[in-house]
Amino acid sequence: MTVAINPVHVTARIDPQLSRWLWLFKWLLVLPHLVVLGLLWIAFGALSVVAFVAILVTGRYPRTIFEFNLGVMRWS
Repeated sequence: MTVAINPVHVTARIDPQLSRWLWLFKWLLVLPHLVVLGLLWIAFGALSVVAFVAILVTGRYPRTIFEFNLGVMRWS
C-alpha cells in the first residue's frame, strides 16, 4: 500500500492593516470594466452578424472577427 504525501505546504497570515471597507472600493473598480465589456458585447453582436454573412458567402470564418469575438468571450 502506498501513501501519497502532499509536497505543497501553504502558510497564510491575516494582514492586520487590512481595511474593513476596502471591499466597497473594490466593487467600484468593477464598474469601468463592465462599461467597456458592455460596449465590446455590442460590437460582438454586430460582428457575429457580419461573420454569419461571410460564412454563408465564402464558407470561411474571417480570422480577425474570430479572434475579436474569442477575446470578448474570454474576457467575459
